[in-house]
Amino acid sequence: MHWLERMESDNRLVDYLQQELVSISWLRGEEDFNAALSALVVSFEPTAPLQAWRCFALNTFTRLSEQLALTPASAEGGGTIASFAAIYRRLLALVQGKSLLDVGCSCAYWPLLVAREKGCSGGPIVAIDRRAEALRLSALLADALGLAGQLRLERQDLLQPAFLRLGQFDTVTAIHLLEHLDESELPLALSHLLRVTGRRLLIVVPYEEQAQECYGHRQVFSQAKLQFWGKWCLEQLEGRASFWYEDLLGGLLVIDRQE
Repeated sequence: MHWLERMESDNRLVDYLQQELVSISWLRGEEDFNAALSALVVSFEPTAPLQAWRCFALNTFTRLSEQLALTPASAEGGGTIASFAAIYRRLLALVQGKSLLDVGCSCAYWPLLVAREKGCSGGPIVAIDRRAEALRLSALLADALGLAGQLRLERQDLLQPAFLRLGQFDTVTAIHLLEHLDESELPLALSHLLRVTGRRLLIVVPYEEQAQECYGHRQVFSQAKLQFWGKWCLEQLEGRASFWYEDLLGGLLVIDRQE
């Protein structure tokens, strides 16, 4: 039971579940968390679940856009929407070239913001995810925003050889993706990301003391770990690249390939 209005159906629901149910261990694993979130979202329109999810995604995108318009941005106390708006603002300043690939797009908020804000100067914007439901929601949101023609969605798995058939892109982004992989999978994942990167690879990870199982996290990152993998990427590129990292509500790793 809740007393929320339809316009309050957005990513704040994730925060509420975290604060009220995860914190007291009523929700632990990713499957339980996703089931609770889905039930909560659909409760706004029980007879039209797709419309309920469309509303959730559109409301979240609107809140993200409002946060991006704030100057200066502040993520303090603003929940996940404010946090991701701060991440997206920084990444918008770092996008290079005409083409973009977003790996693990989830609801495609980020590539759709790029399509609206920058358009990658007319280059292709491609968003991939291995989950069919994520791509369906991304397509609903892109259509609602009138941006479906500017975004190509594909079902791909970063760890599979078919991923490499996507080709190369000027900018490749992996936002809160790597923590969902086992540590043993990182070499393959990073190798694939590097091979599709033409100019710049942007990786964002959260810093956690313990992996949050409710979000499907399987490992934790720190600044030292991010630096280690940055050096590893340079070794794979035989020094024909540079990297830096910075704090960004967690960590941001930037790999620049030499042209």
